[in-house]
Amino acid sequence: MHHLATIPAFTTILTSIAESTEQWKSYLANLRATTAVDIEGFKELDNFHLLLLSKILRPDLFVEKLKEFINVEIGEYFTQTQIYSLEEVYEESNAGLPIIFILSPGNDPLQEIKSLVRGGDIKDMRQLSLGKDQGPIARKMIDECLNYGLCMLL
Repeated sequence: MHHLATIPAFTTILTSIAESTEQWKSYLANLRATTAVDIEGFKELDNFHLLLLSKILRPDLFVEKLKEFINVEIGEYFTQTQIYSLEEVYEESNAGLPIIFILSPGNDPLQEIKSLVRGGDIKDMRQLSLGKDQGPIARKMIDECLNYGLCMLL
């Protein structure tokens, strides 16, 4: 909180919270539905400063508020899940433009990838689970794949 008070828009926040505790409690309790601060000295905060405020005072809502910030500032396109078929993605890839998956719990494209390898024109695919001390092995396998035009699944 003291770090927040070093930002020009928040120099009086500690005093404000001490003097207007009930207003701040009400604001924080309703933060999910609120897009502005209705407390004297903080009514003019821009979206970025509101995001900082939520990060410090309600970290449990930060991801939600970050998504709102992105939607307002640069557009919903950047927060919507884009769904593509693996075949479409593969057609756009090449040795200089690899396919990179960022996995999340419950999302495992391994079987779909193996199916694409079996049914497509992919010569061969190497696979390695990354973990402790796997870096040098992965580097060697990547080099092999680059040299022979193979696919690599890490």
